[in-house]
Parts: sequence; C-alpha cells; structure tokens
Amino acid sequence: MIWIFKSDRASAGFCENYEDLFQYIREKENIKSLEDQLMFGHPWSFTTFTPQQVSTIYLNMKQSQPTKILKKAHLKKLGLLEIYWGDPQKCKEVLITSDVDIEVLKREWCLEYCNTHGYIVTENISSPQHSVQSHWKPQSLSL
Repeated sequence: MIWIFKSDRASAGFCENYEDLFQYIREKENIKSLEDQLMFGHPWSFTTFTPQQVSTIYLNMKQSQPTKILKKAHLKKLGLLEIYWGDPQKCKEVLITSDVDIEVLKREWCLEYCNTHGYIVTENISSPQHSVQSHWKPQSLSL
C-alpha cells in the first residue's frame, strides 16, 4: 500500500500500488487520452507509443524535424516512451526495448510529481494494524 500525505495540511490518501497512483495523477491532471497530451503539450505526461504509432507520427511530421530517438524508434520498429517531468518544453524520450523497465520509470515519474506538488509518499509493507490506526479510517486518494 502507498500512502500519500499533503505536506501543508492534515490530509492523506492511499493507493494499492504505483499503477493506481499513476492513474490517479492522470485523472487529477485531466489527461484522458493520448490526444490530450499531444495537443496541449501537457507538463506532466507519460506516454507510451507502439511501433505503429511511432511510424505514423514519423511519417506524418510535416513542419518539424523528428528527434534522433524518434527516428531511431521508427527505423528499428520500436516503441517509444515520451516523458514530461513538469516542463512542457523538456521531454525525455526512451526507446522501448527489452531492458527498459517501464514500471520503474512510472514509479520515478509518480514520485517526482508528488514531490513537486507537495505530497509525501510512503510505502507501507503489510504489518499488523496498530491500535491507534484502527480509529482512523482514511479515504482512498482524494487529496
């Protein structure tokens, strides 16, 4: 379980895992689809492109030059991750190969988002519930 605390007030929420936290952040930032991220240059996005999507993007670029990574993904028929860490002008592109751990990158992205927005994240391993905890009934993420 992952606990999320807002550093400037006494509120907390929780998620079962980082995938749940990732989905929560996407909803909070109102990112509903790939098109939302592409059209608005969203400052916090984590987008996965399939090899087919990479080829479509590459072949349909009219005004701008493709990045080296996009060109390489197209030529090698690989997928691509496009990650924005809070600045819509700065993007990290990662070729999706067998040695890329997407879950680790998602976790790092979630932690950076939370840190930037004043949240403290704590992972809680399963342990017996303390008597004080039994009186506190937190709500699922609604920070």
